[in-house]
Amino acid sequence: MERHDSGNGAEMISMYSAEGNRIILTHYCSAGNQPTLESQALPVASKQMNFSFVRATGLKTPDDGHRVGLSMTFEDKDQLTQIWNYSDHGKKETDLFTFTRVK
Repeated sequence: MERHDSGNGAEMISMYSAEGNRIILTHYCSAGNQPTLESQALPVASKQMNFSFVRATGLKTPDDGHRVGLSMTFEDKDQLTQIWNYSDHGKKETDLFTFTRVK
């Protein structure tokens, strides 16, 4: 489970679960929708995971803004970079997040 601050006081949650040799991600967005993304088949040891859009619930229309992809890179044991892809009525956006473990 991963928690995100949406920046407007609302919290978002991303849940990751294993399914065979893939990871399934459901993002519970502060916008009220729940996109599901799926990783590619993972090698045993990998520093990067890429997730692609599978489906979404909670959208009023298929064009409403929602997450459509994620690239996650484990830089080292203390640093993680996420690049989230977002689509809103055909307009594509990217959000970059960098996390560093607090020791």
